Amino acid sequence: MAFIVEDGSGIVNANALASEAFVDAYFVDRGITTWTGTSAVKQNAIIKGTDYIVKRFFGRFRGQIQETSSNGAKSVLTFTVLPSDGETITIDGNVFTFKTVVAVAASQALIATRISETIDNMISVINAADIDFCAETNPGLSMLVQAAFDGEDGNSVAVSTTVTSATWSFATLNGGNDENRGQALPFPRLYLYTDAGTAILGVPQGVKEAVAEYALRSLTADLLEDPTLDPTGNMVKYKKEKVGPIEEETEYVVGSSTALKSYPAADRLILPYMNASGGTIR
Repeated sequence: MAFIVEDGSGIVNANALASEAFVDAYFVDRGITTWTGTSAVKQNAIIKGTDYIVKRFFGRFRGQIQETSSNGAKSVLTFTVLPSDGETITIDGNVFTFKTVVAVAASQALIATRISETIDNMISVINAADIDFCAETNPGLSMLVQAAFDGEDGNSVAVSTTVTSATWSFATLNGGNDENRGQALPFPRLYLYTDAGTAILGVPQGVKEAVAEYALRSLTADLLEDPTLDPTGNMVKYKKEKVGPIEEETEYVVGSSTALKSYPAADRLILPYMNASGGTIR
């Protein structure tokens, strides 16, 4: 299975809400050494952690999913510092250059004093060019490039950069489809705000941290293990048996024959993004 991380643009085939690098750094910061294994093992665990969030909490988050339909293939370019003079980005063979002094307006973007302004300058240059692709701002210090045409054909379009401080989320545009499918995961969302009223863009930090916590637990146990049921189909919460004289006592889970296992440390990270009517996490 391919490991496809949601980059904040509403990917139709994403299966992970956090990257391997994010989860690695999360546990390093906390001195947790039990997050081990090959890259494949870690990626599988992250997918399981994401699956758990989808299966347990989907439909209980505030706001609404961002992309109800997504036909054009896309990729996100994220910056950490300003690009240098002469560094480039390439979209389907079309080269655009960052410059401290612009000489060719059709293909060069001015490097401003701030990363966000520099990104805006490049977006303007790309959108003014006569190509089948458009660009727009994206959460964080990044920009989204998307095919102006719909369908899977856009998924083969290569993107690259010589900017040492920038990384594409996909080496080719990704997520173009002919079936008018929306995003696969519950994030990013529209109308999702902090308590202070600031819009939460992309995949929230707390959600990515929860994915890390669930992924860690999936290394040693099934997150969605099958419940223990008695012959009547009721879920057993507690059972006591005694021989001589025979005595048996069974306590069942009230109101349900099935239940999802809870993980308080991880669950609390999800809580800020849920509806108040979504129920109490225990």
